[in-house]
Amino acid sequence: MKCSQALPDAITAAGGVPVMWKTGHSLIKEKMKELRAPVAGEMSGHMFFTEGFYGHDDALYGAARLLRIVAESGRGVDELLADIPRYVSTPEIRVDCPDNRKFAVVAAATKHFAALHDVIAIDGVRVLYGDGWGSCAPPTRSPSSSCGSRR
Repeated sequence: MKCSQALPDAITAAGGVPVMWKTGHSLIKEKMKELRAPVAGEMSGHMFFTEGFYGHDDALYGAARLLRIVAESGRGVDELLADIPRYVSTPEIRVDCPDNRKFAVVAAATKHFAALHDVIAIDGVRVLYGDGWGSCAPPTRSPSSSCGSRR
């Protein structure tokens, strides 16, 4: 839900189908296996590979794949990433919300914004404005709701 729009755009341009799913190591792995996806990841940096690997998160394997891509391309990482659009990104804004209300707040935000914009309602709500997006989601590990905006 928090990834840059550059990622789903790049996946689509490469002929893939981007899928957003709930946050969490086990949830991502489960969805990846269900979809038979070659790769999956989270904003936290966890990357899972099934193509040429076993489908679990392994930083050394991910680094080795990156090194192979760089070596085979004959270009530097900065050159390989040069065509990725630069988007404005705002910091995450956390708003305190009691545990007994956080899901109702997100549900109300989802209902409100869905009447005005396209939304993705997985693990909170991501509101698509056309020239950017914003999100609101209850955290899984702390008592405060998390709301923010990114472009």
